[in-house]
Amino acid sequence: MADTVSVKFKGDIAVDSSSEQVLNALAQLFKTEPSKLEHWMSGQEVTIKRDISAEQAQKYVNAMAKAGAIAVIEAQTKSPSVGTSIMAPNWDVAAVGSNVLHPDEIQSLTAVDVDISQYRALDNSELVIEEAAILPISTPDTSNFDVKPLGLLVEDQEIDHPSPLNPDTSLLDVLPLGEIENLVNDPPQKTPDTSHLSLE
Repeated sequence: MADTVSVKFKGDIAVDSSSEQVLNALAQLFKTEPSKLEHWMSGQEVTIKRDISAEQAQKYVNAMAKAGAIAVIEAQTKSPSVGTSIMAPNWDVAAVGSNVLHPDEIQSLTAVDVDISQYRALDNSELVIEEAAILPISTPDTSNFDVKPLGLLVEDQEIDHPSPLNPDTSLLDVLPLGEIENLVNDPPQKTPDTSHLSLE
């Protein structure tokens, strides 16, 4: 018979969650009222599920972790009074300032000596503009322009008037009011050839 495990909860919650939030989330997860689960948050160890497979237990732990509750899995041995913690949630929160790297993961960095003697720090009164960034401004030639005195009208001959159009309308005719004429010439009617026809 395969070994079974139990899921236990001691009231530990995620650092970014409140007891009220976790209690409501657990009540929704287990489909019950929050008041029926208040003793879970007392700090006393509560057995959530016992005598289940490790795979089933891990599903409980993961689901409770999403609700902000940190549960653990304990293996069941032949002696019911002895339990061994074998699994924990897939995540945990380290204390502020903790070193979360293993010794073999820590990389030693070599200091690089860079000569910065040719540089200096500018104060707030200095403005740096690269000369290459300033584009030259070309001055337009206005020697052929003239400005009239204020209020003086421009002479009529200085205005470029377009030549008037004078279309030939001698071939056009205007119909009397109320008359409509077919402007498209109808083709002449062709008389059909009946020479080969005879009456019996």
